[in-house]
Amino acid sequence: MPTRAQVHASIDLLTQTTLAGYSVHYDNTDYESFSQQQNPFVSLKVNFRSDNQMELGRPDMRRQHGAILFLVHTRKGTGAAVRNTIVQLLLDTFASQVIGGATFVNATELPLGESGNWAVTGIEIPFYFERLR
Repeated sequence: MPTRAQVHASIDLLTQTTLAGYSVHYDNTDYESFSQQQNPFVSLKVNFRSDNQMELGRPDMRRQHGAILFLVHTRKGTGAAVRNTIVQLLLDTFASQVIGGATFVNATELPLGESGNWAVTGIEIPFYFERLR
């Protein structure tokens, strides 16, 4: 059974491989340096949510829930082609897959927003896995 750290590491590694041609902003890196560049980039946040006991009499057996949030940043006024390419790469890679022992389910594309000179599209992909407490 995977641990939170193992699932997180699997997500990071697969993101790095999938988006090899793009910069990836992880939650432990400086956002400001990414926002100063001209090229599209993706922010990644892994959120672990609640866990639930799976069986009576086995309080140590847990189902851990979580979600990954990708924020795809493209410069305003550059069109949707690059954004659509990145979004599709992420959906093809993560949605409805088993990665690092975690089962990823249907993705939700979040409404387009803006941040400074960036157009931002979000993708949230829930996941779950079984673990021992």
